[in-house]
Amino acid sequence: MYLKGDLNYMRTYLLFIACFLFSSICWSQLLEGSDSYIQEKIDVSSGMPSNEVYHVVQDQNNYLWFATDNGIVKYDGTKLKVYTANDGLPENVVFRFYPQKDGRIYGETIGNKYFYIENDSIVPFKYSNIIQAKFSRYRMYSFYIDSSENYHFGGKAVELVLSNQGEILYECTPVFDSEVVYILNLKEQDDYVFTSVSYESQGGDRIVHRDRNEVYENVVRGKLYNLYGERSATKVNNKVVAVTYGDRAIVLKEGRIIQELCKGQEVLDIQKVGRRIWVSTAREGAVSYDILGDSLTNKKKYLNGLSITSVLEDHEGGLWFTTREEGVVHMHQFEVSRYYRSNIASNISAFYKNDKYCLIGYENGQMVDAHAGKVVLKITKYFRDILPWSEGVIFPLIGTERQILYSLRDQKEIPFLDKNDSLHSFPVSGQYYLLGDRNIVHYSYCVGSVNKETNEFTKLFSDHEIKESIQKIVVVGNLIWAVTKKSLLQLNIRSRSIELKLPISATPVMIKRYGKTCMIACRNGDVYVLEGDKLVKQEFLEINKDSRLYDIELYGDQLIVAGNTGIKKYKLHARLNKWIRTSFFGLNGVVKIYNYGDELFYMTKKEVYLDRNVNAKPIIPIVRLKRVKVNDAIVPLDEKACFSYDRNNVSFDLNSISFGADFLQYRFKLKGRDEKYRFTSDHKLTYSALLPGEYELLVSSTTNGLDYSAVKHFTFVIEPPFWKTTWFMVLVVLSLIISVILLYRNQMKKYKAKHLMRETINELKSKALAAQLNPHLIFNVMNSIQATIAEQETEKANIYLSRFAQFMRMTLNVSKQISISFRKEMNLTEQYIELEMLRFPSGLEINIDLDEKCFNWEVPPLILQPYIENAIKHGIMPVEMDDGQIEISAQEESGCFTIQIIDNGIGLDENESFKEGDGMRISRERIQLLNANNTVEVLKREKGTMIQIQLFTPDV
Repeated sequence: MYLKGDLNYMRTYLLFIACFLFSSICWSQLLEGSDSYIQEKIDVSSGMPSNEVYHVVQDQNNYLWFATDNGIVKYDGTKLKVYTANDGLPENVVFRFYPQKDGRIYGETIGNKYFYIENDSIVPFKYSNIIQAKFSRYRMYSFYIDSSENYHFGGKAVELVLSNQGEILYECTPVFDSEVVYILNLKEQDDYVFTSVSYESQGGDRIVHRDRNEVYENVVRGKLYNLYGERSATKVNNKVVAVTYGDRAIVLKEGRIIQELCKGQEVLDIQKVGRRIWVSTAREGAVSYDILGDSLTNKKKYLNGLSITSVLEDHEGGLWFTTREEGVVHMHQFEVSRYYRSNIASNISAFYKNDKYCLIGYENGQMVDAHAGKVVLKITKYFRDILPWSEGVIFPLIGTERQILYSLRDQKEIPFLDKNDSLHSFPVSGQYYLLGDRNIVHYSYCVGSVNKETNEFTKLFSDHEIKESIQKIVVVGNLIWAVTKKSLLQLNIRSRSIELKLPISATPVMIKRYGKTCMIACRNGDVYVLEGDKLVKQEFLEINKDSRLYDIELYGDQLIVAGNTGIKKYKLHARLNKWIRTSFFGLNGVVKIYNYGDELFYMTKKEVYLDRNVNAKPIIPIVRLKRVKVNDAIVPLDEKACFSYDRNNVSFDLNSISFGADFLQYRFKLKGRDEKYRFTSDHKLTYSALLPGEYELLVSSTTNGLDYSAVKHFTFVIEPPFWKTTWFMVLVVLSLIISVILLYRNQMKKYKAKHLMRETINELKSKALAAQLNPHLIFNVMNSIQATIAEQETEKANIYLSRFAQFMRMTLNVSKQISISFRKEMNLTEQYIELEMLRFPSGLEINIDLDEKCFNWEVPPLILQPYIENAIKHGIMPVEMDDGQIEISAQEESGCFTIQIIDNGIGLDENESFKEGDGMRISRERIQLLNANNTVEVLKREKGTMIQIQLFTPDV
């Protein structure tokens, strides 16, 4: 009897304890959400060399660098690259990084050895031996390079300044051996240096804060012996600093302690990150404080149970925590936080929240009120959905034997529909539509005047009308839009008829009300909007779409999409008529999106997350030009680089790490080659065989195809080969001109020499011929005078001699010239004719017909005399004619000077060939010396002979 009572008592007690523990677990999980965010771990399972990580920094290219006890690690968002002593590290244990303004990241090892990272290479610090000698027994805590390129080191008991040549410019050591000096956080900020120093002595700990030229000092009475870790300090604002101090952190203003933080905890580090002060502790996580004036407020705790060594906020607002136990923890952007975590073996299947309830439904039929921390319903069925109604909540369930509904108020079971139907329910303006496989029922529930419940089920459509299995419905006025696996149906509630049926190419997963119509989302990622009687596919302006889609939700003007890659948010761009992605975070496994008023929740199988930033602004990644390669050789990133013509294969390595954003696209244009912008997802741009010229690379990055980062510029010049340069072309032209001038001058010189030689030869020939002609002429004239004397015609002989003397004087005057004018030649000819007329006083008639244009022609002197003499001597004299005539004519036509000498003498016999005498031969040769084309022809006439001389322009 008593045993049975005791057992019942024990059962009740154990049940109470179990319910209390379960409620505590649920409550603690719900409360954890206030500071619990989406986390990503990077540890040895991810490729880290160790889980003990001391420090994290972000470089100018947005890469992350981790310092561990087994090397350093570079993280580009997807891959880890480990550097150890084999890669140039002085030691594998690296405590801290010190990024500098020039982009270098200096590192400090356990043995006080320094190195720096440049172009992904490890370079030893050249003055490490000096540092080791000065800090042989102590730790260093700070390092920076000032604007004069001097090196500043601060640490336990030593402050040291080295010039860039290795000369010690300043050194500070403790005065007394018992004094322990900590020189903390030397930082060059703008135009001044901030230093925080902590002393430990028998009189108490003195903390000195030096700010510009002001020094603030505080003495903490009572020595603290329970010191943990190392000292660190950070600046809150101009006159406020925070310092780690044993089992707490203290905040000082002008030397006065104004606040204590994390008292009683093992504080490892304190640092200012963005707008927060972070206190890192051993085994109790990290604590953040917002800076509000001179005070630190709004305390939040993260990663309880871990020892935090450093905290970094990346360029997108995400937080990175390095730990001693579990590697690196990344919290994405603080956009989504965990609201509820399930510790129950069964998966979550439904979620509902209002001011009164926070209900979680499980696949095993258990319903938990997370607000109250207790189980509110326990059945053996699967929760399909949770819907509010009146004073309670109704729960449509899928049963294996029959379909049921439960009322939360009295946990009453309500029978409904056919036994084997699936069941969905949809609230619309306080009314409910229950959906079976092939039927739709309107359900109403009310409480009568006598507190009797009334249930009314009105079947709108039945299975013989709807022949396909309905998946989802949405109610718009009097219309119900229903989707099956293959179709979209428009159902009229009043007429209870199917008005429209449209085919759908992919399996629909959701239908939502969109204005006065509906939006359908398909499993393959396609989204459609009903416009009239057509389904219009929506265009998304992004690089990659989800390969699978699980749920969509319309939140104001935003479209929230849950897919296999995470949660993405879109806004419709009116001008482009495309959905522009404004936000993304990699929360995988979301199967349902819930919209409750101003809050959005995302449900996975084990957790429910709260969207803390529903109206998130688009994240614009920062584009970096990591390196430039020319013919596969890395070149410096100068402002304006010049490359030779044979180094014209240029590639650019880009980087725009966007932690938490997987869809990255570059927009680029090479001015000088590309006319329009081009787009790529590749991190490498390659240009081959660039022509000589000036180029400028313009590149920016985006994650949504609309918002772009600031443009990154890089200008370079491909120099032309020397034979295509302007100076070379000018030189060639000048050389050609000079060569032509020299060649012309040389040719002219040769021509002049040749012409002079020809003139000399012609002159000599002419003189020789003239020398031959003159004796011949004199001989003929003297014979004529002799004949006159023999005939005793003394007076005639004297006249003859007088004219002969005059003729010879004129001949001597022209004999030295190669050519004379035709006018002078005719004067000589007339003098000669007068001599000959003395021999024929009445039997010879001379007729002269000359064109005045011929008087300026140049002819050899005395060229006509032999032909006139021949006409007289051989044409007229042999027959002693009393009417002998000689006609001399000259005319010019088309550059040809023609002279004709015609006599009416005996002429030439038909069978007799003309025999040229010495005088005529000499004249012909003289004529042809002027121009080889000149001719002398002897032509037969019916009576007499004609001598025709044709002269052309003399040879140049």
